[in-house]
Amino acid sequence: MEKHKKRILGSIGLVLVAIMTLVAANIPPNSAFASSEDTTITVNVLPADQPVANIINPEDGWITTHSEVLVEATLANTDGGTFNLKKRKADGSYTLVSQEIVDNTFSGELDFFLDQDFGDYIIEAIPNPSPTGIPGIEDSISFRYVPAIAVVGCHAEHQDPVLDITTASIVSQIDVQAYHKTTGKPLFKEPIQKSVGMVAGQEDDTTSIVLPFVNAGADANEYRAEILAYKITSDIGEPELIPDFKLSLPLRSCRKSDAPAVPNTGSISIAGLNISRADYLISGLVIFLSVSIFALYLINRKKDHKARR
Repeated sequence: MEKHKKRILGSIGLVLVAIMTLVAANIPPNSAFASSEDTTITVNVLPADQPVANIINPEDGWITTHSEVLVEATLANTDGGTFNLKKRKADGSYTLVSQEIVDNTFSGELDFFLDQDFGDYIIEAIPNPSPTGIPGIEDSISFRYVPAIAVVGCHAEHQDPVLDITTASIVSQIDVQAYHKTTGKPLFKEPIQKSVGMVAGQEDDTTSIVLPFVNAGADANEYRAEILAYKITSDIGEPELIPDFKLSLPLRSCRKSDAPAVPNTGSISIAGLNISRADYLISGLVIFLSVSIFALYLINRKKDHKARR
């Protein structure tokens, strides 16, 4: 009987080790255990006198409401270069808006002015070739000039969403409406209108608007805010809608009672543990040893029990 138990327990241990070994064999190598043969490093060595342009600011993907764009850049191993400001057209191509040519006295900063021409732009920095004729390495960034940008927050007292809206200097009025994300139904009977900028006597370009979600009976569902911008025309003096612009932002109720419940499941993601093959093999050996020790414990306990009889 004891021999039979030994065989069973030993077989269980061997099966567990085999399973862990098979699992480990099919796991991709962990980066921490990967050999140097699996890694290829490519290093490009530039000529010592290679002209290089580098745009430091603005960053690529920048969004702004300011008509003046300050460019910070460096030019190395060159006696100057060219900076181009280009605007994206409807067909995807770009047209030159402004150009600045600099020499070796370039201070590292220059300004571009966008006026009222909203849209997508790129700035190109092109260094002059080296005296030996080596072409330079160019740099470029893209950015967007818009009438308004906004940040969503919550009003501490009213428990309503708050929009902090920054507008361009030519914007005189903004309209805000909230729509149910699923049905598309407007939350307010009429859009909220707000005079901004010089028309409103503001010294800065940021306006805060509290959206009366509580009074409007907003529920816990998700909404979206849509913001339209208007400018004053010199001939009629009335707000004129800025075409091709509509800012859309996600919204939801700020009331604590409307906050969605987040269950605490206590689960652990195995993928986040970054377990390697070595971990599985070690685990298999630990299980085998544990089963073996447990088997010896049962056998010795059986012998002690017989001896007492």
